[in-house]
Amino acid sequence: MKTFKVEDFVDPNLAKALAEWKDFYNHSMSKAIDLSSAYTPVKDAMQAGESFMDTLKQAKWQQPDMDSLMKTPSVDPAAYSELSELHTSTVNKLWEHYTQSLKTTQSYGEKLADMAKEPKSPQTMMATYLSSTLDAFKQYQDGINAQLATLGEMQSAYKGWFEKNCLDKTAMAPAKAPVKAAAKKEPAAA
Repeated sequence: MKTFKVEDFVDPNLAKALAEWKDFYNHSMSKAIDLSSAYTPVKDAMQAGESFMDTLKQAKWQQPDMDSLMKTPSVDPAAYSELSELHTSTVNKLWEHYTQSLKTTQSYGEKLADMAKEPKSPQTMMATYLSSTLDAFKQYQDGINAQLATLGEMQSAYKGWFEKNCLDKTAMAPAKAPVKAAAKKEPAAA
């Protein structure tokens, strides 16, 4: 009596594509867990909000009079020019990411269209589909990672502009969280 193996029924390319998807999924899930444990958006937002509110509370608010309304703005016009350049730069970066995403989508569609042109076995078609989809998914993931990095840079740039141009220079800066230093190993005394 002949024993059957999975390899007798499943195309090797399909088995390889499924294994790649499984590995990719496992790797992505471990990265997602690591990210979620390291990311503290609520705490960071609360600290930024508290810092801003402290600055507002320490400001010397007065009832405006006509003379104060006629004064030139306290923020330097060059700062507004700098902010405009910052806006333009960030919009261009985000547009580049959007364009790359569209190129990835176009490439993926072309691969699927090419796959459908030639008749193949269902397993071969499924293997091609899975491989193409995984390639596209990895490109999208790389694009998202690049967008997140860009958004982080943008946040830092806007925060820097705001602190430089809008916050009272004489007000105390908010306390920052201490940086955890790596423990140094002392050599054992001989």
